[in-house]
Amino acid sequence: QTLSATAALANISLEELGIKDPKPGYRAGAKLIAQLSGDNIDNLAGTIDLTDLRWLNDRNQGLRLPRLTVSACPRNYPQSIKVSSELLEGEISGRYCLSAIPAQLKAMAATYMPALFANEVEPRPLDRRKKRPVGENCFDYEFTLNSTEAISNFFGIGAAVVYPTQIKGHIDSRNGLASLQI
Repeated sequence: QTLSATAALANISLEELGIKDPKPGYRAGAKLIAQLSGDNIDNLAGTIDLTDLRWLNDRNQGLRLPRLTVSACPRNYPQSIKVSSELLEGEISGRYCLSAIPAQLKAMAATYMPALFANEVEPRPLDRRKKRPVGENCFDYEFTLNSTEAISNFFGIGAAVVYPTQIKGHIDSRNGLASLQI
């Protein structure tokens, strides 16, 4: 399945969509170009390009992000997802199954903090259609988080990243390992 889309979104009110809006009275907008193929989050391939992202009040003040591009190549090896924007640059590279990551990270955390995850249900270990383990993840990630001052000021957060910060690590679900370096 493929999707090719171009859209201009303007004057979107989260309140009117029934979503709790942390900045009432502000409206969102962006321009979207998407070229995607796949039928689920794990095999989605292609590019989503958002430009002129904005969340502004009636005086044209607020938050702006000129560009956000996300591209995924799940059919290549190593698989990769790349993110590019003024705020965040980087990639995931290796073997990934995005839908399985939350459950796998919870399982890893439960090993060290079992009381916090006592009622969690283990994910199915086998995808019967493909006859292979579900959600194998073995990938490296490396991102640079640039200044978050504008976002922190906009939302009234008392802390911000001022200088570019490297975030990197590795996830290996087979061996129950995850690392994070900042």
